[in-house]
Amino acid sequence: MKTLSRFSHKIIIVILFSALFGIKPLIASSFCLPFEGKPMNEINTLSDAIQHWRSFAGGRVKAGNELINSIKNNDELKNYVDELTEKVKNLLLIASLTEREGEYCSSSNPGYRGMNCYPLGSFKMDIINYSVKWTATDCNNQKREVIGTLIVTFIFDDNWDFEKNPQYGAWKNFYRENLPSIYAGCGAAFSIYGTIKNETKISITQVCQ
Repeated sequence: MKTLSRFSHKIIIVILFSALFGIKPLIASSFCLPFEGKPMNEINTLSDAIQHWRSFAGGRVKAGNELINSIKNNDELKNYVDELTEKVKNLLLIASLTEREGEYCSSSNPGYRGMNCYPLGSFKMDIINYSVKWTATDCNNQKREVIGTLIVTFIFDDNWDFEKNPQYGAWKNFYRENLPSIYAGCGAAFSIYGTIKNETKISITQVCQ
């Protein structure tokens, strides 16, 4: 037992040394820990992701409702929707007074936002499009109410692995990528994908002039 203990300590030291200095082959092949895993049909939690990783199943796995809701409640996503809501409100304030209804749509792909959410970690959220259908009341006392629903569609397809992030420094890569890879053990990279539709009610008072 003492010999085994000494050997285990040596392995731990080698693994930590490898993680610290970025020697990936020592972790990814020779010294990763062979935990049992199982393929998952959807990913909701960090435990789900680790189970699929350890199964070596790879491929693409859809995000489950729990993960989708977690992303919807992410502050970074909420902040973007808030910014877009203010932009749309400003458009509604100058809507033609001769129109009682209308629709604004994004003319092209609005781009993407970098976000961070477990179990995805840092990932890219593509913003596919947004639109708002609105209706307005008749003018009364020099004003009218304009209401609508802003719909924003996002998609993501994130690689789940422990590769170094070039935007991180050595220390951040160590505790964000290398240390978790030791806990996860042997496995195969895969991607987690999903679509999110966010709906926001909008109401403004437009001045009739």
